[in-house]
This record gives sequence, C-alpha cells and structure tokens, in this order.
Amino acid sequence: MKRLIGLVVLASLAACGTSTNVPGGTGALEKWSDPKTWGGTVPAAGASLTIPEGKEVLLDSSVELSSLEIKGTLRFDNQDLELRAQRITVVGGKLQIGAELAPFQKRAIITLVGQDTGADADGIGEKVLGVMMGGSLELYGASRGTAWTRLSSNAVVGASTLSLAGNTGWRVGDKIAIASSDYDPKQDEAVVITSVTSNTIGVAPALKYAHFGQTQDFAGKTLESRAEVALLNRNIVIRGDDTSSTTGFGGHVMIMDSSIAKLDHVEMTNMGQKGKLKRYPIHFHMQGTGSNGSYIKNSAIANNFNRCVTIHGSGGITLENNAAFNTFGHCYFLEDGSETGNVLKNNLGFGTQRPETADKLLPTDRDPATFWITNASNTFTGNVAAGSATFGFWIALPEKATGPSAKDSRFSALRPNRMALGEFKNNLAHSNENTGLNVDGGPNITTLESGTTYYAPRVDPNDDKSAIVPTVFENFQAYRNRNRGVWLRGEKHTLLGAIIADGAIGATFASNETFVENSVFVGETAIKGTPSDYEKNGRVGLDGRTLPFPWETAFPIRGYEFYDGKVGAKNVTFVNYQPNAQRAASGVSYLRFTAFHIDPRNGSEGLNFVNANKVWLAFEKPEPTAPNDDGMDGYRSAVFLDKDGSVAGTANRSVVVDNPFLVNANCTAKAEWGAQICNNPYARFQFENVANYTADTAEISPVVITRLEDSNPEHKMWGTPHDKNNRHFETRLISQKSYTINPAGALPARVRLHFRNREVGDWVRISLPWTGAAPSIYRDWWVDNRNKLAAVPLADLDASSGDKYALDAGRVHLKLQIKSDPNYVKDWAVLDICQIDLCK
Repeated sequence: MKRLIGLVVLASLAACGTSTNVPGGTGALEKWSDPKTWGGTVPAAGASLTIPEGKEVLLDSSVELSSLEIKGTLRFDNQDLELRAQRITVVGGKLQIGAELAPFQKRAIITLVGQDTGADADGIGEKVLGVMMGGSLELYGASRGTAWTRLSSNAVVGASTLSLAGNTGWRVGDKIAIASSDYDPKQDEAVVITSVTSNTIGVAPALKYAHFGQTQDFAGKTLESRAEVALLNRNIVIRGDDTSSTTGFGGHVMIMDSSIAKLDHVEMTNMGQKGKLKRYPIHFHMQGTGSNGSYIKNSAIANNFNRCVTIHGSGGITLENNAAFNTFGHCYFLEDGSETGNVLKNNLGFGTQRPETADKLLPTDRDPATFWITNASNTFTGNVAAGSATFGFWIALPEKATGPSAKDSRFSALRPNRMALGEFKNNLAHSNENTGLNVDGGPNITTLESGTTYYAPRVDPNDDKSAIVPTVFENFQAYRNRNRGVWLRGEKHTLLGAIIADGAIGATFASNETFVENSVFVGETAIKGTPSDYEKNGRVGLDGRTLPFPWETAFPIRGYEFYDGKVGAKNVTFVNYQPNAQRAASGVSYLRFTAFHIDPRNGSEGLNFVNANKVWLAFEKPEPTAPNDDGMDGYRSAVFLDKDGSVAGTANRSVVVDNPFLVNANCTAKAEWGAQICNNPYARFQFENVANYTADTAEISPVVITRLEDSNPEHKMWGTPHDKNNRHFETRLISQKSYTINPAGALPARVRLHFRNREVGDWVRISLPWTGAAPSIYRDWWVDNRNKLAAVPLADLDASSGDKYALDAGRVHLKLQIKSDPNYVKDWAVLDICQIDLCK
C-alpha cells in the first residue's frame, strides 16, 4: 500500500492534551494521538470509528481507517496530514480544515479508497465522503495564487515557456493545463512548471499544440481570444486512491439534507465513478431551494471520471472562480430542472469528453456540455466553456422537473421552460465541437432524450396567458466553435453586445421576436492553430486546414443566419466574410436546406460590413426529384426585409433568393449574393394536408404553385414527407397576386391554406383542382356556419373580402384576405376546405 503522506508512527507521539494553534479551533480539542481521547487506546489502522456528538477531535497524525462517522467535530492540525478511508460520513457534525479567515497552510489530503463491490445500503454508495443531517464540510486551503489565467502572448508548437497574463503566484512543480484555442477541443494539454520568472514560466514537456495568446479588436469590441491556463493542484486535496485511474471508480462527495459545504482552494482529482448515477466528484443532492451558504471557490476539479460539480434539486449555492478539466459527460451539471437561485461566476471548464456508450447516465451525455443548465433561474456571469465534445453552454429546459425532482412535492409544480432567466452575462465559449451557446433540446420528462424546446418564460410560469418575460444574453463571446456560435429557440430573446467569430455559422434563431443587437460577427480572425489528428479527410477550412464535420470544402461561412421568425439583426457589424476559390462567405444568410417556415418580415437594420460580402442566398443543393425528408421548402423561398437600406441600399426592400417564382420586374439581380433586391410585398403561404382528421396519407408532393403573371413562373413545394399525418408545404409568395396550386396526386379530402405575415386587408387568390360535390369551406379556424364561405360566380370573387368562393371549370377559386379583429393584432387568414363536410 502506498505510504501515507506525512505518516507519523502513533506510538512515538509524546505530545498530548489540547491544541492551541489550530485555525477554527475552540480550545477544547482532544488530540487524535492521545489515548485518552479514545478511552485508553489509539485506534489501529483499518478501524471503524465514530466521533460522538459534542466531542471535538484534532487530527494530528496521518491515519487510515475503514470508516469514520463524524457526529461531533474533526479538525486537521496545522501540519502535513493524510486521512484515508473507505467511507467518511459527517452526520450532523463537522469536518474542518483551516478557517475562512485563517486558511490551512500545510498539505492535507483526504483519500477515499476501495473497490466497487456494489454496496449501497444507505444510498450513498462506496468510496464516499457524505455530509448529511445538517453536517458541515469546511475546507479552506491556502491561496496558491490565481486559480486560472490566460496567456499574454502566442505559444507555438514545441515551446517550453509561456507568458501569462499577470503574476499568478504559481510555483515550480505546480501542474497546469492549457486550453485549446483552435477548433479541436482535444488540443488542450497538461504540463508541469519548471521555472518562474515574473509572469514567464518554463514548462515540461514542450507544447504539442499552438495556443493563441492575444486579444483582437473588431469594430470597437474586443474578442477575448487568449487561451486559458488553469492551476490544477492545491494544498488541500480530496482524491480517489491510485486504483481509480485504471478502474474509473473514484471517490465522491455528497452533500445532503440541510448540510453545508464550504470549499475554498481545494483540489479534487481521481473523483467520480464512471457510469454510476449520483457518484460525482462533488454533488449537492436534493437540498431544496433555500440558501444555506454553501460554496466552492478557487478550486480545481481535474482528471475525474463522471462530471465535475453537480447541483441537484438544490439552490442558493455559489460556484466561483473554479477550474474544471478533463472529465466525462456534462461538467457543471444542474441536473433536473429544479435548481434555482444558484450563482455560477468566473468558472472555467474544458476537456469535457463524451463517455463510452455504456457509461452515459443520460441520453444527452452523448453530446456533453461543459455547462448543462436545466433551469435558467440562476446567475451565470463570466464563465468560460473552453473545449467540449459538443456544446459549451447548453440551456436544456424540460417542461417539468425530471428525475427525483419530478416526484418531490417541493419541485413538482415547477415549469423550467417557463421560468425567467436569472442573468447570463459576460460568458465565453470556444473550441467546442458543435455550438457555443445552445438554447434548445431540453430533456423529455419521461425518456430524458433531448427534443425541440421553445423557451418563452412567463411572469407566472403556470399561467399560459401570462405575459412573456424578455430574455437577454448579454456580452456573450464565442470563437472557434466548429458548428456555430449561438442557437436560440424561443420567444422574445435578445443576443446583446455579442462578439461571435471563427465559426461555420455565427448565430441562428429558431424563434419569434428574437434579435441580435449591438454585436459583431467575424468570419476569420488571426488565430492560426495546429491541424488536429483527425483532420485528414481532404476538406479545407477557413485558414487552409482540413476540417471535419460540419465543414466541407465548399461550406459557405456566414455570420447571422435567418430562420423561422420574426427574427432579425440590428446595429450589427460583419467583419472578414470574404469568399474565396473554395467557398462562399457572407455576413448574412439563411439556414441551409430547411423545409420549415420562414417569416418574410425577418429583417435587418443598421448593419455594417467591413471586408465582408453582405449576403449569400444561392441554391447549393439540387431540387429534389422525388419526395424525401429534405424538401427544403423554407430554404428555396428565403426572403428578408432590409428596413433601413443598410444592406440593399434602399429602405424597405426585400432581399430574395434568386428563384423565378419570387421575383419580377420590381427586382434587381445581385449575382455576388445569389439573390435579388425586390420591391414587393412578400407573405408566407402554407398548404396543409390535414390528414390527422381524415387518415388521407396518399403522396401528393410535389405541390406545384404557379403565379399567374409574367411567364407564369412555378415553384415546387416538397413539404415534410416524414410527417404523413399532418403534411405542411411552405413557400413565400408575392401578396396581392393570383396563384394556382396543383398537387402531384389527388387533392386530399381536407386541406388548409394559410396566408400569413401581412397586414389587414392584404389578400391572395388561390385556385385548387376540384371534382364532385360542392366543398365546405370555413374561414379563420372557426368551423361553424358563422364562418362558412358562400358560393358566388367567379366574376364576383375579386370584390369579396375572403368570405366567398367560386367553382368554375373543375377548380375551386378562393380569396384569402386578412380581416381586422377587435381582440388582437391579426396578420393571417386561414381557410379549411373539405369534401362534403369533413371539417366537422
């Protein structure tokens, strides 16, 4: 067995009595080494002990035990010590090392030992430090200087010195880790300090990767692009034994009930138990929402096997200025959606890896996030997600609390996806394989699989009619995230003061009333990294290096990407989006290949372009030739409105994909954009096969829509073929025009037409093929005789206001016109058309 650190042979101890020099002591401590403390005999190695309530013991020698139960108090003496045990429980008592105002100055180690036998008699398992029944764990280490910092200059491959931002106070022999500053999160590395001269340190081994060490200024904003450097060691250590690193069965700490944990300048390593629920390096478990003052500050949680810090069903906890490095699964982990009132401030996380399939605790662990957030009603400021196998920050909000919280009366009424954001400000994400900030994909409350999640917080989360609370993501920065910087899904979000750089895509909003404002997007910065081991597939990225998913050779990089709506960009600058021989580039574009809807009122205002192509909307994929799941209806009819002329040169012009169906004599082609600038009123149109009422699932795509003017341009709508029960076919079209619609198959027994995103009085004429008896047609969702359309001669249809139809020459002719409503602002008209009276 490994020799104990600071081992003192108990029999040789001569000193007895009360310690008078222990931080946090009361003056009544009994020494561990004194036989009187134990009734005459000092406990032997391997003993199982209880410190009873009211008894205060000073640990003045290193010991190894089977188990230790603390109902009274155990404090460490001011000397190098190690406490080894299979199991330590603090049951209403206190385990203390140092004091808040007098931090511990020596070296203290708590080593949790043992093998995985599967024992779990009391729910806290093995190799555990458990704090329960109002107990307290208070560990106050000495400051070894800065918990984490950044480089102050670039570090090249093979370098053995680093220049740091400021005098860190770090020492020779300290272990540090340097985050990746490139697209590959695996380009982090751990080294040992060999020399210190002011803010320059020597390290060994020499660096395998380049790490960027400069800030960069763009359009009045500064991108913090210096690689982070974390100190991994502290003088107070909680660790798993040496076998942990080969078995993945490390130690773990659980804080339960009304217990308190205060950790400052503490190292946690070889912790967590891979593939095991509730067995994390440190875990605040089901403590409720009230604040008890628990915190973890200035600590290192590194080289562990199952998450970093878990807050589960608990609130009022502060995580501040910590560095987490090299773990598996979600790292900073707010587990069930019941966690509120917590503060995460200035924490760093990197080296967040994907666990093996057998070791995933949640389905979402296959896409690990450095910050996994299931309730937004917490505070997140100044945190850095500096390298994950998938996401930096994943705000994954379930409809209701999940897991044990779902059955807990304290949390069962919570609606996490309706609860307002506490604060999200000054956070940074870089070098993540997918997305820097992802607000979507909350867990299903039954399966825990991620699914589409619409975040629209309410004043009263339990009242669907309650007002929506605006959500602001302020001063977020992202760079070198391989897929995109930001993805938002929800309503009334604002990405404010952001700087997003060096990603395939800057930001996309699958949202309504959601905007990016006062922000900067940068296509290419000065960062030049090291090609990664797996970038060998011949595809070339921004700086001439090969890049795997999602970038192929011709991927058109873009800053802000329109989608859904209404969304937009205001007072935004785009820098360095220049096309080259291998790929297009633009400040503004649309989500590629989507079949889903787009609001033609999606708009821009106050945009600036510096060394940047403004727009790229060109088709990059052939139109389908047969029904499939990639119909691209939204992508092939993309439109956005330039409100002030900062894109098109004239205010209130639409920028339109170069599709003949959408353009006319009011348009001017822009070949370098793959688009046209048009002075037309565009609307959203939807043709819906309402087969969930009729079980009519016969194939009807493509649905061809033809504009009856000019050369009668037509457009094929392919819909969403994977959804046979409620099939949607989408396009944008020019309002105040007439169109024909012809499905590839017979017209379904019930269809619904939508004319949306226009003003009261706007209209569109549509005709459909029709055979048999006269249809039943109802307006604006109300299926009763008050809204049933009356038949008129075709010549009289134009004079109607949307409440008439005509049958003529085997077609039904319709006029969709938006009517005013005294109860709300209305921007749509809908018609249900049914054979006989299937509408009812």
